[in-house]
Order: sequence, then C-alpha cells, then structure tokens
Amino acid sequence: MLPDDQVHPDTHVTTMVNNVIGMVNYVIAARSSLLNFVIADNSDAPPPAAAAAISSADQLSAALLAVALSGAGIDASLLSFSRLGMTAEGNALRARLTGVDEIPLRAALSTRQVVVLPGGQGASRDGSLMMLGRNSSDLSAVAAATAVDAAQCEIFSGLPGIYTADPRLVPSARPVPRVCYDTAAEIARSGAKILHEQAIRLAARHGLRIVCRGRPPAADSMTVVAESGQWQPMVIANTRGSVWAFTDRAGVRAARDRLAADGIDSIGHERHLIAESGAAERAVQRTCGVQGALTGLRLLSVLAVEGQPAARHLVPADELIRAARDEHQQLYPGHEIGNKAAEGERARRSPLSRVMFESSAPAATGSPTRVILVDHGGDPGDPACGPGATARL
Repeated sequence: MLPDDQVHPDTHVTTMVNNVIGMVNYVIAARSSLLNFVIADNSDAPPPAAAAAISSADQLSAALLAVALSGAGIDASLLSFSRLGMTAEGNALRARLTGVDEIPLRAALSTRQVVVLPGGQGASRDGSLMMLGRNSSDLSAVAAATAVDAAQCEIFSGLPGIYTADPRLVPSARPVPRVCYDTAAEIARSGAKILHEQAIRLAARHGLRIVCRGRPPAADSMTVVAESGQWQPMVIANTRGSVWAFTDRAGVRAARDRLAADGIDSIGHERHLIAESGAAERAVQRTCGVQGALTGLRLLSVLAVEGQPAARHLVPADELIRAARDEHQQLYPGHEIGNKAAEGERARRSPLSRVMFESSAPAATGSPTRVILVDHGGDPGDPACGPGATARL
C-alpha cells in the first residue's frame, strides 16, 4: 500500500493537443519498494509473478496520469498491457519485443485526444504479461511511435538531454544539442543512462526523431537524436555494470551467450564481462559465477574519434568518478563550469515523480504528431509496415 502522500501526484499539464500517445514510467517510491520486495526478499519468485508485482507501479502511474488528464478536461483513455498490441517473448521480466500491431493504438486515438500507455510492457502470444527489461519504456514509446507513423517521439526525464558526460558525475559536462543514431547507440551500449539501444536502432530504421528533454521547467533544453548529429567527444562512466573476470575470452563469450539467451545485455572487454544486473542480479551471478570472478572494477568508455567505437578502460570502482572527470578534462581542457542539470538532479525528489506533459503546437487530424514518454526514474530486421500491418521488431 502506498503512503497517503503518494496517492495524488503533483501534476503539470500545459498545452495539450489532439492525437497524442502518452507513455508513462513508474512511480519511483512504489517501484523501488516492489523491486526490493521481489529481488531482495523473493529473488527466486517465478518470473510471471515477479513481473506482475513490479509492473503494478507502471500501471498505477499510467492510471494516475489518465485520471489527472481527465480532471484537467482532456479526453484521455488508458490501455492496459493486453490492449497495447505489443507482443514479446522470452523471460517475463526481460522479454524481447517482437512486434507491434498498430490497430489497437489507432482505434484508441480515433476516439480520444490522448491515449495513455504503461511503459515497458507487452503480452506474449497467449496473452500473459511480459516486461521488456531496463529502460524499456523508451523502447515501447518508440515502438508505438513507429507503429502509428508519429512525426517524433519525445522523452521527458531527469536530465534535459544528452551530455558529453553524466553531469551528475562530471559537473563540467556539456549539453549536446543533436546526436546521430549511431553515436547514441554506442553511448547507450557503453552504459549511459539515456535511451534503450534497441529503441535507437528501431528509430533509425524508421527515420523517427527522438527528442530527449528534461521535465518542466527544464523541458526547453533538449537533445535531438536523428540521422545526422553534431559530433562531440563523450565520456561514459558505467556505474551500474558489475565487472567479472574470466581466465580466457572463450569463457567470456560463453557467459555472454547464456546471458543473451536470458534477455540480459552485457559487454565483453578482453577477458572481462560487464553486465548491468539490476533486477537480474541473481541470474548474472548464477551465469558468470560458474567460470568467472566478480571484481571491484567499473567500465569507463571514451568516444574520442567520430565514427570509431568507444575506447574502454576498467578502473577501480572508487576511482571511477575521478577517472571520468580526468578523461573529460583532457577532451575539453579549461572547461570547468558546472551546470544546472547536475544541481537539479542532486536536489531532493518528491516521493512520487511528477507527471508532466508539454507540447508546442496544435496537432493536425489523423496520425499523432508526437508520442510522449514521461520517465520517472539502454537487431533484428524490420520491414516497413503499411496500414493494418504488424511491425516486426
């Protein structure tokens, strides 16, 4: 049960337009409690039951947003996971999105100004709930946008766009106004807390612009992810990835294959494997602990040359932030000015993340001009799909 002060979110609704799909991520406090309960206390719970428990926070957020919009006089409807038209397969906690049927989304948009969806969810072929893993609200937002031919997908989160480093760790980090798909995918793969890598690849295949914004009042600051970008060197400090050491590269490859089969992303670096465990911590330990040993290292990636893969370094965990700042200082000598993004993120958050929407222009009738994800908190082929088709991801 949520405390009384978390039942009603602080709601900010500015200019709202017709034909908008709004996708909402979870209530921070609620999901944190659920994750702790499932992972720490019941780590061996069956994935379908664990997925049902954890997803309830996303469903609650979506329902609260729909209620808030209706209270503001906006005709909004709510779609549950079984009505999204998004299909997935694999582990119920970290399934792979396999397709999006545009028909349910278009039908809902034909009768409502705004359609609210819970992020990061889909359904198996038999109709069971499937969660899509870490950062998957980004993925499902982009998938919905491509399914209905939206002009762009806007993602509101705790930072106003993409920076040359995480400004919470490197105060001198610079905002990057525009990033190409390939660069965005590389920094996501390296462990940056920006976008889901598959979401970027899917957007690239459809030529969909992704606009990463801060939450109001910082929503005017943004980064556009599109076909072309403005190159700037970047430093990515992976604070969440555990680093495992193996005796040889064959052991790394075998562990990566087993993790991938379980829906867990990882990075191989020489005789080391980096896996962002989170909710999959026990699964990572079971897989990597067979032949590998957990280290106290962290991954630091540096994108210094346009068009080249990131240079990767392993550093002691307690030296990661200093190393990131040193690398950034080498790329941008003399640039030591702090930024408001870091200051704002360090400020104490409300127990319940705020629900916010903003749009700058009226929408034309027909297809939605925007799909908007409010984030409260990372490739198969894909043929073009025409009317009534199902997008295969």
